[in-house]
Amino acid sequence: MISDCDGSYYPWYGSNEEVVQFRCPDLNGKRCTIQMVDNFHPHVTWRNPTNPNRLRPNLTYIIRRQSFLVWLVAWKVATMKSYILKNFHWNMNVEIRVNPDAPVGHRAQLVSSPLLRQPVCLSMPVAIPPRALLPPNANSAQRLVWYPTKGTPVIIIPPAIY
Repeated sequence: MISDCDGSYYPWYGSNEEVVQFRCPDLNGKRCTIQMVDNFHPHVTWRNPTNPNRLRPNLTYIIRRQSFLVWLVAWKVATMKSYILKNFHWNMNVEIRVNPDAPVGHRAQLVSSPLLRQPVCLSMPVAIPPRALLPPNANSAQRLVWYPTKGTPVIIIPPAIY
């Protein structure tokens, strides 16, 4: 199974196309090509849902800093023992300036570099934190925080607590 985890709350996800099963003892000479597509597809809200003036968009700037640790793991199904084969680390750092009054197609401007650092294969394996194997799922572990230009940040969507 291939999955990413922040080492704290994000558990495994994907158990269909992300899994390849080999039947033993027929492993001699078998090869498997592994390809990862993370489908990183973030969304942001155009308006602050707690704002009483919901008619006018008030998003002016987006900062997203996210770090991922990816495990390539082999599982011995009979014993449910895992073996870490490789670890990869990557970051998503995006800053976008937004002008809600600009015409469509010109409202957002990328401030950060458009070039992303490539994932790094770590030389030493990182242990899988036990809590990464438990709920909540990745979506339930995230939160949406609105940072107004003035005033205190507001948690719009808190993480689910299990």
